[in-house]
Amino acid sequence: MTTPLALVAVPGILEDEASWAGAVEALGHSVRVIANQGGDITAMAASLLERAPPRFILLGHSLGGYVALQAVLAAPERIAGLVLVTTSARAETETARQARADLIARGRTDFPGVVSRLARAALAPAHRAALTLPVEAMMLAGGFERFMGEQLAAATRPAPAARLGEIACPVLVIAGGQDAVIDPAASDELAAGMAQARLVRIEGSGHMPHLEAGEAFRAALTDWLQGLAVNASNSA
Repeated sequence: MTTPLALVAVPGILEDEASWAGAVEALGHSVRVIANQGGDITAMAASLLERAPPRFILLGHSLGGYVALQAVLAAPERIAGLVLVTTSARAETETARQARADLIARGRTDFPGVVSRLARAALAPAHRAALTLPVEAMMLAGGFERFMGEQLAAATRPAPAARLGEIACPVLVIAGGQDAVIDPAASDELAAGMAQARLVRIEGSGHMPHLEAGEAFRAALTDWLQGLAVNASNSA
């Protein structure tokens, strides 16, 4: 029996490894959560590839999705399948870039206040009562220096929209129906741009479907992984 490939998860801004390990640990694959190591998106992708197995399934959330897209374009032969969660291939707008600069400036003097704002934005209204405090605690633990570095990396990220057609591996795109951080239409664009992409929109979820709608998130991921395994077995 073939051993399933490892699933490598790349978290988003100020997310910890534990939150993602808990979301994907029961999927029948060995799981590695590889946190970003600093630098720009290209450097993060290179570091990820250095630390990942020779061939693997790659999942990226938000900022981690930017890293995942860069990694699969740099080393397509190593990535058997790609999962993109509430992320985008769009270029950063000047308005968004300025908003990130404003958050960094405010975070220098009131990091808890910035974290509170980010946590509320990341969660759909129905999930804020249950999840705001734990999400805030996770983000605060990440610290301002990491926050600043990740914001700068996102602000200067490559825009791979024109290269999506180069991605030939199976892809699962997961969108949050109430995502206030990444426009859900960006997920439609991702799925439309890749030949083997499947789009799943989790209604009622915001930017963190793995926390807000864990059961639906794992069901979508499990179903896709099973299809990936069947296709791999048929082509062996």
